Amino acid sequence: MKIKSLIYPALASTLLFASCDLNKQPVFDDDTQAFIAFDKSSVELSEAAGNVEATLQCVSVAGINAEVTLTADVAEYADSLQAKEGTHFNLVEVVRYNIDDNRESATFNKPINCDTIKFVAGEALVLKFDQNHRFASVHYAIVDNDEEDGDKMFDLLLSDVKNCNLGANKRLKVAVKDDENPIAALVGTYSATAKSAFANQPDENWTVEITLDETDPEKIWIKPLIDFSGLGSRIAAVYGIVDVDLGIISIPYDQQLYEVDGQYDFRLGNLQALTSGVLVANFEASKTSVVITFTEGYGVGNVYNGASEWFYNAIQAPTFTKQL
Repeated sequence: MKIKSLIYPALASTLLFASCDLNKQPVFDDDTQAFIAFDKSSVELSEAAGNVEATLQCVSVAGINAEVTLTADVAEYADSLQAKEGTHFNLVEVVRYNIDDNRESATFNKPINCDTIKFVAGEALVLKFDQNHRFASVHYAIVDNDEEDGDKMFDLLLSDVKNCNLGANKRLKVAVKDDENPIAALVGTYSATAKSAFANQPDENWTVEITLDETDPEKIWIKPLIDFSGLGSRIAAVYGIVDVDLGIISIPYDQQLYEVDGQYDFRLGNLQALTSGVLVANFEASKTSVVITFTEGYGVGNVYNGASEWFYNAIQAPTFTKQL
């Protein structure tokens, strides 16, 4: 069991600064330095994630008697982002256990010898730690409500600590991504295939990643749009604008896909070597599949020291199929 590893890095970093005298062995003082915290500060989950665990611990040397209040909190988020208990998530239970407890396979991954405390909907839970219970798992479930109501947020919040301190990760931010959102459904890894635009060349197959833009809700990033075998890591993503109503992605031509030392400047163009206008792809998204079909072929133009040398690579209209 690897739970033991959770406590030692936290103690080590605290012990490092516990003494100003470098000639003395640092000592972790349970009375003043023990703390309770989650093992991370944030997590992002699909709406279809189902049962989830969040680990927290009471970090101390000898094991202390301490307690903390655990609640679900949405106060930091706008109304449209607030996840609702019972609609978007459910708090199930907290399992207390010790460092050497063995795990068993169940609905949740529980230790064989553990204490289980059930949540009461809408109420805070007081969690107590002692020498024999220094760790806890918060078990909660993400609800897939089969509605397109956007991404939601909630926090698991630690407060009102007694006989201890609160650590830096006193709040676990949980982001729930709406899987009914057609644009969010485009995010992921795709298998891409296309026929070469060059005569007597084999079909091309490569892997594509699509991500959301951080600020524009209608923009996605695609990388790589075309196979760049052997060119290393300087491949750039290109952006596309998604029209959900029409089910299309519009990718402006003339975007830079690759550049080396100001010499090689590979840009996106159509098969007539033109870089004006947009490249269009149709998409169909459901819970079981996402397929993106381009309406035309395209290529990568190589501009070398100002002289155009089209094409480095060119393909007929490809198809991207999401790997689920």
